[in-house]
Amino acid sequence: MTAMSLSLHRESRISAQHLTRTALVYVRQSTPKQVAQHQESTRRQYLLAETAQHLGWPQPRIAVIDDDLGLSGTSSTQRLGFQRLVATISLGEVGIILVTEVSRLSRLNSDWHRVIELCAVFETLIADEDGLYDPRDPNDRLVLGLKGTLFSAELHILRARMRGGLLTKARRGALALRLPVGYRRLPDGAVVQDPDEQVRATLGILFDQFTRLKTARGVQRFFAQHQLQLPRYVQSGPDAGRLYWATPTYQMIHLTLANPAYAGVFVYGRRVQRAQPGDPTQIHTHRRPLDEWEIVVPNVYPGYITEAQYYANRQTLTANRYNFAQRRPGAPREGRGLVVGIVLCGRCGRRMTASYGSDHHVYHCRREQMTYDLPLCQSFPLQHLDAAVREAFFVAIQPARLETILTALDAVEQERLALDRQWQLKLERARYAVGLAQRQYDACDPDNRLVARALETRWNAALLAVQDLERDYAAARRSELAPLSPTDRPNRRPCGDSPTTCRRSGRRQPRRPPTASGCCGWSFRRSPSRSRTRARAAPQWQSCGAVVW
Repeated sequence: MTAMSLSLHRESRISAQHLTRTALVYVRQSTPKQVAQHQESTRRQYLLAETAQHLGWPQPRIAVIDDDLGLSGTSSTQRLGFQRLVATISLGEVGIILVTEVSRLSRLNSDWHRVIELCAVFETLIADEDGLYDPRDPNDRLVLGLKGTLFSAELHILRARMRGGLLTKARRGALALRLPVGYRRLPDGAVVQDPDEQVRATLGILFDQFTRLKTARGVQRFFAQHQLQLPRYVQSGPDAGRLYWATPTYQMIHLTLANPAYAGVFVYGRRVQRAQPGDPTQIHTHRRPLDEWEIVVPNVYPGYITEAQYYANRQTLTANRYNFAQRRPGAPREGRGLVVGIVLCGRCGRRMTASYGSDHHVYHCRREQMTYDLPLCQSFPLQHLDAAVREAFFVAIQPARLETILTALDAVEQERLALDRQWQLKLERARYAVGLAQRQYDACDPDNRLVARALETRWNAALLAVQDLERDYAAARRSELAPLSPTDRPNRRPCGDSPTTCRRSGRRQPRRPPTASGCCGWSFRRSPSRSRTRARAAPQWQSCGAVVW
């Protein structure tokens, strides 16, 4: 914009009242990358201050607003400079607004028309490289409105073009999304499993333990019990991509189990953003159900588990959330009851609960008592019913009992070997750290004690870490890593009250028996006379193919 291009409008549009107010120069670039790489465009916007001088504004009355450099014009929520500009216009302190093109002010129709309305009310002019506009004039107002509409449509076209290319690339599984821990992207774009053996082994233990324990919380307890950590990657900063180890949280384990990339599946559109009402409006991200995922391409990444195993894990995680209406009993809970959550009242059909409030632990149905203040429906001693359930369970698995015990013993041995391998990998990593610290110490000048002291301290700390690991490993080999002796193997029995099986594992057996037909629920009915305590327990069988011990 030059003073000559605006000279024809000066006499009729710029009045003395305008010159007594402030001339605002609004400077904005849409992204930080544009600020860094398109410096000529930014410099051209700052030169508008000279244009304001040519139009008659003295230097003290010219102000530059550049708070929004690097911010998009699609929203005014984060643009403090734009908010300050609107506030100054509303105070009647602005005579003219100068921009290289009006899209610098806003690409959102609602914000743009609000600026036009305020400028018309407070007699503020708008100038860009095409001319000088008075929003009070209907023709100028029409031109400004059309410009705002065109710039908004241009943004829509650019977004649609870019999203179309993105979706086309995603349908091939070639879109480079952020990879979860356990994967690395090569310079040519190919994705491979992490070359670190300990990373791969740890993820393998996580998935194997979930297959056995069936709960993410159980996997977390297993990692805590055996002092295992999960690998993590630094996501940003100069150390982006660096591997470090962290104590696993429930969220970390759950996100790992729910990530389809570990099954080799590329997924785009797992999450959707929705606006929440408020001032300002908040955008929240929500997870979509599996059947609503936008793009799913199998066999893109090298998987740690099969696709069928991944979907089975997702079903298990869903079933672990208690929901009576959808007939989900939830994960086994703490307590002495063996069939908590799957006991149905034979009178009313409601789910019975366990009571541990006294020395006599019982299953009882209290729904009518709590809801309608009616007498207790019925109750049974916990120990007698658990014994009956346990006996019926072993009768059901009797044809495959030996095979089940052998399978369980093999699983115990595989778990012991995996844990032993983890200890060996920890020692190997710690010894590498010792060697690295030693090489760094040897490479420095011994006379430069300012550096040598720090390297020597680092070397000694690495040596102490190896000694501690070796001591803990030796203690573990004498206890939890000790192999089963021939005399111990026949005594290992998959029983709910066995000392080698926790109560939570025992309660899982009636839910997932190791035969083609399993017991999924139990119904108990008291004899017609309430004064008698006899009861009948009837297992309800249905098809179930899970194998646990």
